[in-house]
Amino acid sequence: MEHCYSSLPLCERQLVDSCVWNHTVYDAYLVKSVYYLCLSMAASSMPSNNETDRNWNLIWKQQIPPKVRAFMWRTTHCCLPTCCQLLQKGVLCEDGCVPCDIMAETHTHLFFVCPKALDCWAFVHLDNIARDTISTVNDFTTLLFEFFDRLNAQHKSLACMILWNL
Repeated sequence: MEHCYSSLPLCERQLVDSCVWNHTVYDAYLVKSVYYLCLSMAASSMPSNNETDRNWNLIWKQQIPPKVRAFMWRTTHCCLPTCCQLLQKGVLCEDGCVPCDIMAETHTHLFFVCPKALDCWAFVHLDNIARDTISTVNDFTTLLFEFFDRLNAQHKSLACMILWNL
């Protein structure tokens, strides 16, 4: 029975194999060459502008602990396990905000709309800036960068620490 399968032709035409990988000097396929190809493709598809670099420098240049800096990166990429994020991933849980149970726990609600968050911003006299920023922006990452744009250097580090503690 196994001889029957091995005698079946795979293709009607007889084709000659040839090397088609042209991303290395000697046309040799290397994992490293795929990595560099992917990097170059990603770099060419990403918008390269000074505004994006400036926004990221708002976070990376802060005098905050590395774990808070990593948290800020995850926050700006909406990678935190909020209830809404967990539901999108198929995790069964309530979508209500744990501290207030008023609205669904999204990044925007958790850090800028929740009464607990507003109390924290009010305690350091940044609540007006938080409210003004929320009213002008819909996207969370843009909201966060707009919020940071409106703060002075000292308040930026303080805001990172408050976000991390919320």
